[in-house]
Amino acid sequence: MPSISDVAIAFYGGLWAYDGWNHLNFINEELVNPRRNLPLAIFIALPLITACYIMMNVAYLTVLSPEQIISSSAVAVDWANVVLGPASFLIPASVIISIFGTALGTLFGEARISHVAGREGHLLDLHSFVHVERRTPISPILINSCIATLYTIPGDISTLISTFGFTSSIFTCLTMISLLVMRYTKKDAHRPIKVPIIIPVIVLLVSACLVVGPIISDPQLQQLYVLIFIVAGIIFYIPFIYYKKVVPGMGTITKFIQKVFYIAPTTSH
Repeated sequence: MPSISDVAIAFYGGLWAYDGWNHLNFINEELVNPRRNLPLAIFIALPLITACYIMMNVAYLTVLSPEQIISSSAVAVDWANVVLGPASFLIPASVIISIFGTALGTLFGEARISHVAGREGHLLDLHSFVHVERRTPISPILINSCIATLYTIPGDISTLISTFGFTSSIFTCLTMISLLVMRYTKKDAHRPIKVPIIIPVIVLLVSACLVVGPIISDPQLQQLYVLIFIVAGIIFYIPFIYYKKVVPGMGTITKFIQKVFYIAPTTSH
């Protein structure tokens, strides 16, 4: 019987595959009529992608035996060799296209989080600066790219997915707690987009299980690294954000980077 940790790892893999669903939430400022288009895009995209994934898995299970799937290092390639024959190269080509699209969407979406955080004073001012001509947040894009490159150095995708899933579940859990608290402490707040309360409750319970379960059943060293990293963020937050302390010479460094990358503060900054 699979352990709680095995179930959590399976969930991490699924959440990794579907993670792009939330990137649209990060770019509300750039959406036309987000009150209409944001829910519409999610309601269309999620069922469509889910259907595609299910049909592809049905195709795998129809053509390949369970033993072949378990022993395979690339199930889609083995399926293509059986079904498509000489045209099996279409699967790797499609994967490359998908990876390129995912990377583009991630860079576009994730950079906006750091950009807004910098604009709100939660990160360095550099994060809030945009390219003078292209109006893109160069600094967050470069920083995210460097961090992503560092993550790929070990070359172990399973550990990367597990660590990402564990970290993502922590922040999802904290986000749902914040949402539920504000639902009752700020009842009169303007909410252009509002979901039934049962949805954040379910997400909270599932994400909490994905955090606590693996720690109890099969604790890993990378989980400790994640928790230390989060605590370190709190430690840095107190002096540099709450008390607004500034590292000596930071202004000079900021001006130098502005000149190198041709970036400047936004109007709203």
